[in-house]
Amino acid sequence: MELCEDLCKILLHQREKESQKDTGPISPEYARLSYPQKLALVQELAHYMVCNGQSSVTADQADHCLALALGRFPESQQIAPQIVRQVFVERSGLLREPEPGRLDFIHNILKEYLAGDRFAARGDEGQLVEHALDPAWQPSILFAAGSPNPGFADRLIDRLLAAADAPLGRLRCLFGGTDGARATRLFAVLCGGHALHLSAQNRHRLNSILESSNRPLSVSESESYAALGDFVVPYLSYDPNLPARTLVACVRTLRLIGTEDSKACLKGYCAERRATVVSELRQAVDPLELTVVQEQLLPIVELDPEVKQQLEQAEPVHVLRGLRQLTLHELHPTDLAALNELPELQRIQVRTPSPTAIESLLMSFDRLFGNVSCVNSLGMTLLPIPAGTFLMGSPASDQQAA
Repeated sequence: MELCEDLCKILLHQREKESQKDTGPISPEYARLSYPQKLALVQELAHYMVCNGQSSVTADQADHCLALALGRFPESQQIAPQIVRQVFVERSGLLREPEPGRLDFIHNILKEYLAGDRFAARGDEGQLVEHALDPAWQPSILFAAGSPNPGFADRLIDRLLAAADAPLGRLRCLFGGTDGARATRLFAVLCGGHALHLSAQNRHRLNSILESSNRPLSVSESESYAALGDFVVPYLSYDPNLPARTLVACVRTLRLIGTEDSKACLKGYCAERRATVVSELRQAVDPLELTVVQEQLLPIVELDPEVKQQLEQAEPVHVLRGLRQLTLHELHPTDLAALNELPELQRIQVRTPSPTAIESLLMSFDRLFGNVSCVNSLGMTLLPIPAGTFLMGSPASDQQAA
């Protein structure tokens, strides 16, 4: 939120001043506007676009919104909306004209931030609650919850939880196929995580909700849970008794969070064997850390093609202490040094190796020097030649060759 605020100030205020050096002075009427007034103008436009589900507006629609906001300014600061629109596009860079006669914001997140501030300033928590399960509205609602307006986040969360407890809130909704009441409560928790000001009572209520609904039921909820960050990680630890669908959602959530704590939590899932969970895990951890993949290596079973594509390093194989022979076929791990820790390993063969893999092999396996081989794309087996001296050509005793 602070980044959006700083960017708006740079574009609406500082950049306009700098642009005068290159393109000449700005309209005197516009120059009398303060930064808070300019901010109010773009907030009005962003608010209109979110309320009407528009990613862009016509020039006439923009002028109408700007005229409404300008009408609230003192009479001495009245200015034609067309002039304001032109400066916003040509000088500030906050708005752009993707095609003649249409305007949009340079990035949706700025539109959503400005609209959220406007909703909070107007005290429109009721309107936000009505659209709480609409993905197009949710970013603006979260920005509104994080506004510095005292009391707004508490009123918003009170209304969200009241809507979840109402009979209508218990109907099925289109939000990921989840129950409407559950989805509304989870979104209230998300709003609480963004809130700048929140009462202790509401924090306690939201913590209780998270403890009772602490795991996503499906991947459609994963993004909402991931938005809570490390706060939710302790609730996502591995439980083998959970259904596969829930575990897949937990793995997806931890992968989306992407912090060190979430990565450590994912390690606990590596012994899972159900195919749907393993498929999700392969995208979150190194496949060689998974028990089912390690077990494929020991009896020399061909790895799944998708697993091969995801292998980047051989370090996790060091746990396979009984591995005696390893064939890397069309695999390109960048570091093979960890294989030197396998005491039983007697032979390594690499098919279509990368130059990096060859160098790593020859530098790391002195004890296996004679048993390291590479097979190129033509099927030729190449063996390393030990350092030393040798005689080229025929010996002197071979008179016919001489």
